[in-house]
Amino acid sequence: MSRLTALVMLAVVAGTVVTGAQPASAERTQSDFVLIQEGETVSEDLYAAGDMIVIQGLIEGDLIAAAFTEIRIEGEVRGSVVAVASKVVVDGAVGGSVRVAALTVEINGGVGEDVFVGGLDVTTGSESEIGRDALLWANDVAVAGRIGRNVEGQFRTGTVAAQVDGEVDITVSKLTVGPTATIAGDLIYVGDDRAVISDAADVGGSVVAESELAPYIRIRALFLLVRVLVVLAMVALGLGLIWSFPERSAQAARGVFERPLIALAWGAGLASIPIAMALIVWLFVSLSPRATGLPLLLVFSPIVIAAFAALFVGLLSAPVPVGAAIGKRIGPARSIYAWFVIGATLLVLLSIVPLVGTIVLVVGSLVGLGGWFVEPAPDEPAVIGEVSVL
Repeated sequence: MSRLTALVMLAVVAGTVVTGAQPASAERTQSDFVLIQEGETVSEDLYAAGDMIVIQGLIEGDLIAAAFTEIRIEGEVRGSVVAVASKVVVDGAVGGSVRVAALTVEINGGVGEDVFVGGLDVTTGSESEIGRDALLWANDVAVAGRIGRNVEGQFRTGTVAAQVDGEVDITVSKLTVGPTATIAGDLIYVGDDRAVISDAADVGGSVVAESELAPYIRIRALFLLVRVLVVLAMVALGLGLIWSFPERSAQAARGVFERPLIALAWGAGLASIPIAMALIVWLFVSLSPRATGLPLLLVFSPIVIAAFAALFVGLLSAPVPVGAAIGKRIGPARSIYAWFVIGATLLVLLSIVPLVGTIVLVVGSLVGLGGWFVEPAPDEPAVIGEVSVL
């Protein structure tokens, strides 16, 4: 299975979970603990949601499941499994494919078609049997048992001790091929560290090691083009704000020019509000019982999202006062438009410098955000460009 096919499959899985696309006939259940007992049969697709889901019986269709804690399949699912949970364990049999997003995934039983996993820790046990491909994107992967076709994916550390009837084609930082590994095709891995391959391992094809390559020149050109477009958009937005609100823009620029530290304090305080709200909501949800945690999250999430959206809008307007204030200090020009273009150009040039650029962008954004809320010193009128501010 090619990487393009895998990406298409991922899009299909995500679309199924997000949109909730459902067949004409399906059984739905939700509870803290969902149990299909041994001897019980679900004759159609099953949509299940809860804190923990355990399948000990038979599901003749597909299983679409979401759980906070764990999904455990000990019986049989004749269709495919699409699941999202903290932990997914397949000890029984799945006739179709297993498509899972979870922190921990264990495949100890049989899967008739593909296993497609995104998570942190992924394990296929010594008794597991996967009929087709294993496509794994995880932090740590340990592959054992039998895999009918190929092993593909990307992970930080990987151990291959399985019988692979196809080839292994992965990107990995640290790879170990154990003595029980049997790979009928090629072993291809991309990584800077050399793989540790046991002498007892059987690789029928070639062992191909490839180093990580620098980004392709077209990708670099794309990033440069994006940066240029962002800069042009920032300048255009800033000039538009100054044209639409000349007096308010001039006042904000003067506030940054005269009181930059106060503007920084204002900006830091405003930026911390949505972060503090998110932390408070997380604390309430984590300390609440599971039965009330999800409703609380549904109630407060739109408020937190709205706060972050307001912060984003404010940051979009931040370059105007800070850019104009910098330009006023540098250039002899008498127009706020010229000051802004000069200051924005300097900020863009500084943003290219590693480390320094990040600091400049963060501090400049906070100062510019706070500048809209800082009153300039009232001792004398200010003339910025062609606008007089008392």
